[in-house]
Amino acid sequence: MGTGKRASDPLKQPFAIARDHPAYNVTKDNVIHFKGSSYSVPDGTFQKPKTEVFVRQQNDCLIISNIDHEEIARHEISLLKGQQVRNNNHKRDHSKKVKELIAQAICCLPIRLRP
Repeated sequence: MGTGKRASDPLKQPFAIARDHPAYNVTKDNVIHFKGSSYSVPDGTFQKPKTEVFVRQQNDCLIISNIDHEEIARHEISLLKGQQVRNNNHKRDHSKKVKELIAQAICCLPIRLRP
């Protein structure tokens, strides 16, 4: 009186396994869409053909992590839909040092204003 199943048959899941932190697609503009608003991630996060990040809420904060679960962005969650929530640091080139940036800025000044 067996069930007709063999030990080698795969187990069927009666329900879907819920993930703690759902994956969201990153657009080519380096943003994700969450509850009707868009939130920025650092430049270069998007890689073709598809990039996913994990998102979790902690109080009023949206925490975005890469596939290794390392935090890459944190934003205050917008209560309004259709908002573009941005962090200006996400557009900066962090490879340049402050002294280099100051030198570049001084070169752009007229000679009479240079130190």
